[in-house]
Amino acid sequence: MRGRRIKARQPDETIAFARELREHTTDAEHLLWQLVRDRRLLDAKFRRQHPWPPYTLDFYCPDARLVIELDGGQHNDPVEQAKDAERSQRLESNGLEVLRFWNNEVLAQTESVLEQIHTRLLARLPAAHAEATLPHPQPFSRGRREPRHSHMRTTTPPPNPAAAGAGAPSSASRPSGWRCCSSAWTATPS
Repeated sequence: MRGRRIKARQPDETIAFARELREHTTDAEHLLWQLVRDRRLLDAKFRRQHPWPPYTLDFYCPDARLVIELDGGQHNDPVEQAKDAERSQRLESNGLEVLRFWNNEVLAQTESVLEQIHTRLLARLPAAHAEATLPHPQPFSRGRREPRHSHMRTTTPPPNPAAAGAGAPSSASRPSGWRCCSSAWTATPS
């Protein structure tokens, strides 16, 4: 068939390893996953702990060919930094872009991390895909509290303990640079 790429099946041990990593996430991985899952950021599909032999990528967006790696304190070791540099170089030689963030950066500066991911997605996604982030005119289906169509939710806001109330977030709890549209958060145009 023309135009279709046949995927090679991953070895069972590779799949099992990725599944185990998904079950034992760090706080930073969990937070970032909540912010990018279900096409919440520019309608971009992200995969978590995606096998890319010989590596397992923390987060991967196939449409943008964007890899997001979250590094803990063990990556501060010079040997680990050399491995990370080689890994990034190998991935980039395959046409992927690699963004690296420290775990504490994701937890403490969530908005900044989201803005960097947002910027790279805008640069790498096809124009038609990036424009599909406008909210749907009829956001809720019958009997559902969540939007039915994923393209309505571009992203959720960074967590804010003061905004734990029910309903749409108030403007007082709005992170700077974000606006609320149909109970979803979108980045305001620069």
